[in-house]
Amino acid sequence: MLALFLYRLNYRLSKPLIGRVITNLGYFLTGIEIYYNAKIGEKVQIWHGQGTVIGQNSVIGEGCLILHQVTLGSGFVVIESGVKIGCGAKILGNVTIGKSSVISANAVVTKNIDKRSLVKSNGDVVILELEKEVVFGTKR
Repeated sequence: MLALFLYRLNYRLSKPLIGRVITNLGYFLTGIEIYYNAKIGEKVQIWHGQGTVIGQNSVIGEGCLILHQVTLGSGFVVIESGVKIGCGAKILGNVTIGKSSVISANAVVTKNIDKRSLVKSNGDVVILELEKEVVFGTKR
């Protein structure tokens, strides 16, 4: 929560120098590095975020779940709503991850992924046969 709070404060200020200081403070306190000009939607959850990096050109949609040691960066990364990203996953380059997809642990993604897809750690992509959106981290 602290990392996302500092990010939202940082985003509202929109000052590069202050942004860098707050980014470093957030990393020091939480182990999560979120660049000040990333765009993060509502209800995004970062569980056990140690080692997570969200790059400066990243866009994360609403209701996403990000586990520890995830890297989003090295290009314009767009994560659409309802995506789950597993531990240690790396999403690099100019990549879009489609709505309600699942990126498994330690997967390396360097190309666009369609909505409702499962990306395995060996790079295989499976289209999920889901009738409704996936919702993570909520009790119903």
